[in-house]
Amino acid sequence: RILHSYEPVQASLSKLGRSLALAWLATVFVALLVSLLITRRLLHPIRALDRAAAEITSRNYSYRVPVHGDDEFSRLAATFNEMCDSIERARTDLIRQEQMDTIGRLGSSLVHDLRNPLAAIYGGAEMLMDGHLPAEHTKRLAFNIYRASHRMQELLRDLLSVSRGETANLELCRLHDIVEAAAESVERVSLGVRIKISIPELTEVLVDRPRAERVFANLLSNAGEAMQEGGDIFIYVKDELDALMVYVEDTGPGVP
Repeated sequence: RILHSYEPVQASLSKLGRSLALAWLATVFVALLVSLLITRRLLHPIRALDRAAAEITSRNYSYRVPVHGDDEFSRLAATFNEMCDSIERARTDLIRQEQMDTIGRLGSSLVHDLRNPLAAIYGGAEMLMDGHLPAEHTKRLAFNIYRASHRMQELLRDLLSVSRGETANLELCRLHDIVEAAAESVERVSLGVRIKISIPELTEVLVDRPRAERVFANLLSNAGEAMQEGGDIFIYVKDELDALMVYVEDTGPGVP
């Protein structure tokens, strides 16, 4: 009988099994580490593009994506930057155009607003120069000239406030007084035009009075200019649920 012990072989097999297990664990760890590094490298440009898109969404058009290398992501980042450049140029052109349009509208509005007080001043000065007038008539003309010049001063001050970005000065005013002041300035320069106001005396509104008065003056002036042979303008109000509606009607030819 030959006796042979297998203990050394079993020990070797156990050692080999432990070595294989350690090698498998090391391989898995290295594979996970490599995949993590590759994933981070792949996701980094995507995150950069995502952040850039978020910056563009928040209107930060000066943000640019860093470009590294010449791969697909780098070319995509370069294309994205070119798109941002195009958007920024278009935005600059749009802002410049809006500024020009705003200046044009302000200039047109200012000319329109200054026309009525200038007409009152010119007409009053012409009547004073024509001849001798009664003292009461002269005093009334002087008051009209003073009032028109004061209104022109308010217009220029209002324009300066707008250019500085100042807010409106709201105050509680009687609507009848605002419309009546606008109507007086229009009736002086529009011959044959009669303005009839049907607004309760105690009706009050929270407005910037000079601007509100100018709105009515422009509206009534346009109506008066459209009625070359004279006519009537009616102004009345109606209460709505959350507002006070002001209606202006006239006997002119209307708008086609």
